[in-house]
Amino acid sequence: MYELGCKGPITDNSCATIKWNQGFTVLIQAGHGYIGCSEPKLWDKGGFYKPLSATDWNLWPAVAAVAVGAAVGVTAGVASRVNQARLEKENTP
Repeated sequence: MYELGCKGPITDNSCATIKWNQGFTVLIQAGHGYIGCSEPKLWDKGGFYKPLSATDWNLWPAVAAVAVGAAVGVTAGVASRVNQARLEKENTP
């Protein structure tokens, strides 16, 4: 979550010890990063979140795998229909 803007490693706070909701959870356990709400000049530091850049994700292997999977599926479907037609032709009197 640090890459998404979580300030947990650099925040000087006792949230992980005291916990929220009557000592039940911490922000990280709830799926949210620390924003440093107890830090001095919090509101002067800009936004809480850093945008995820699409260039950080290497999607080409996944796109290639989907394309190959689709091609294999289409090829198998065509081969199955051709084989089924051949078997029906052989079994027709």
